[in-house]
Amino acid sequence: MKTILILSILLAVTAFSFPGAEVPQDGCPDKTELQNVKNEHVDFSEGFPHVYAYGNYNKMFNSYRAIFLNFDKSNDGDFRKPENDEIKVVIMVFNLKGTELTEGVYTLDGGDSGNQFSVGIETSEGSSYSTSLNGADIGSVTINRLDDERICGEVNVTDSNGMKVIGTFSVANEKVR
Repeated sequence: MKTILILSILLAVTAFSFPGAEVPQDGCPDKTELQNVKNEHVDFSEGFPHVYAYGNYNKMFNSYRAIFLNFDKSNDGDFRKPENDEIKVVIMVFNLKGTELTEGVYTLDGGDSGNQFSVGIETSEGSSYSTSLNGADIGSVTINRLDDERICGEVNVTDSNGMKVIGTFSVANEKVR
């Protein structure tokens, strides 16, 4: 009887899990959680309350992005500035040498591999993207899975201006509109 009860609970939790409660697969974290998001306009040291997260691949720029919104996705757009309390966090990985993007560590300067990242926080008050003064190490983005279906990994970036994005992510890729 206990076995049936436990199985029933597990099925109910699986069937009614909330958006962002991902099942671990291929080295991906089991949930998306940006534990610390901070710049001169916002401070979410106790976690960023995103309501939607998604990824996409841009063929023209050979880049993948993981995007986290605290507002409805229908109001999002690449060239739309957030309004009021809307906040958008963007993690982008790319390779300016034109080589295929793969799992691994991405740094601000790309090192020998050319695998680079850019991390940004966009608000109605302004945007900030990861910068390094005097070549200081500001952290990295580690990608554990990168394909047409999903991008996942870890971000640990604190830049020279105090912008900070730290967390784990696993997001489904959507086609670019």
